Amino acid sequence: MEGTCWGFTTPSVTSVNVIGGTEEDLAFNVHFADGPDDVWFAPHLVGLVDHASGTTVTIGEKQLIRDAHGEWRESPAQ
Repeated sequence: MEGTCWGFTTPSVTSVNVIGGTEEDLAFNVHFADGPDDVWFAPHLVGLVDHASGTTVTIGEKQLIRDAHGEWRESPAQ
């Protein structure tokens, strides 16, 4: 399945239910477009498939655009 990672947490602190165990005390929250709920997964069950290239962030006069490798590249603000 493919979804969007919406964040991460420390299960020992937040007590979320984690698929795949909590040995690393880290879990990723994944949202699936066709599912009603988000799911928490152990890191060994999550793989990166897309860096969301083209994502743009503007902070003041600085604009950053994410490339295909996940790196942020600065460009003049529009």
